[in-house]
Amino acid sequence: MRKKNSSKDFIYNYSDILIAVLILAAAALIIAWRVQVIMAYPSTLTKSDKAKVTEEVKKAQTAKSEKKKEQAEASGKTSNSDSSSDSSSSSKSSDSSSKSSSSSSKSSKSSSSSLFKKEKLTKSVTVNIPSGSLDNAVQSLVDAGLFDDANEYNTLCAAAGVDPSSIKTGEFKLEKGMSKTDIAIRVTTYN
Repeated sequence: MRKKNSSKDFIYNYSDILIAVLILAAAALIIAWRVQVIMAYPSTLTKSDKAKVTEEVKKAQTAKSEKKKEQAEASGKTSNSDSSSDSSSSSKSSDSSSKSSSSSSKSSKSSSSSLFKKEKLTKSVTVNIPSGSLDNAVQSLVDAGLFDDANEYNTLCAAAGVDPSSIKTGEFKLEKGMSKTDIAIRVTTYN
């Protein structure tokens, strides 16, 4: 009888510890079995986020190009109606003003288009972003021909998931082959 009580006492005394060890062993086996899947999960999220960002950037660029086409068509219709008006002096003045505005827009577009080919930088560029207001910082990027305007910068930052107002100050060396999205990320996250 003594043996029955001693084995019974052993089970009662150590059953909680035995169950805890079995649970820990089962958890360790499950984790070891699935560790590669667990470790690969962040890269899966990154790939899906990049796909979403790329899709949003393409949508923004498509919308922007459609808007530019509409503006070009609208300005073309305006200049056509101006040239057909009876008053030659008003048409001459509107033609000269439209030429000057189109030449200034062409110069900013040509500087931007000369920097980018197939949406990538064609050469390395160094830009200095001044401290002060956010508008001045973004304008320095526009003046360097890296963005067409502040709206494009804001759109690309939003699509990339960065805060456009977190732009850093200082000198940035932007390498050949960078996209506008890469530039937006660099100037907002670079330390």
